[in-house]
Amino acid sequence: MIGAVDGLMNNVVWLLLGAVSGFVLGRWWSTRSAPRDTSARKNAPAPALEKIGISDSDVAALRALGVLNGSNLLEHCRSASDRTALAERLELPLADVHRWAGIADLARIPEISIEQASLLADVDIDSVQSLAGSRPGALSGRIAQHSAQSPPASTVVEWIDSAKKLAPRLFDLQ
Repeated sequence: MIGAVDGLMNNVVWLLLGAVSGFVLGRWWSTRSAPRDTSARKNAPAPALEKIGISDSDVAALRALGVLNGSNLLEHCRSASDRTALAERLELPLADVHRWAGIADLARIPEISIEQASLLADVDIDSVQSLAGSRPGALSGRIAQHSAQSPPASTVVEWIDSAKKLAPRLFDLQ
């Protein structure tokens, strides 16, 4: 009888160990195989260089330097001296590199498309920092003067609020 109880207890212990390990492995596997929630991501995906308004020949030159997308461009343009060095290596005007970096920086804001970032660059908003420091009414007016397709004032307020939440990526701006 004692042998039967021992055997039964042994089976119960193994059953419990199997259930616990199955639960633990199941929980671990579900965290590995479940799709990740990207809605909480604060940054927009890095834009392709061509979408920033860079010509094909300049894109080829940038890629030869290891600049593959807008995020890489920002890494190569963090400071004024970085932007100057990149412009010299590309043999292009500094203003072009500065504009590209500004558009890539503004495109980090999820609510702003590349076209809208380009429009902001046209009205002298050249970075997330300069957008964050803008007054909504004044910026809406500048955009309306520049483009027939200006966004509503509420959208401009949303852009400015989003810009205030992002860390700067460009420094030493004029």
